Amino acid sequence: MPNKNYVNIVNDSIYIVENILNDIDLLIVRTISNNPGLNAKQLLAILKEHHPSITIDMIKNSIKRKLIKYVEFKGSDRNGGYHIK
Repeated sequence: MPNKNYVNIVNDSIYIVENILNDIDLLIVRTISNNPGLNAKQLLAILKEHHPSITIDMIKNSIKRKLIKYVEFKGSDRNGGYHIK
């Protein structure tokens, strides 16, 4: 029988993240992780291949509302990009 008092923190945090974030959010995080420093327009170009209906507003809103704990913007508004915290 499994020990109900034991909590596997790594698996539980992954479970929580997967339940809060949808597929597009996870794809945004993976794309930023693989290509740090991308701006919103560059993210849109990459993500359009997987989700043709995605818009730049969807990306920005997702980062502001759901991914604020995981993603940060570094640099100036013109030349900066998104990075994983």
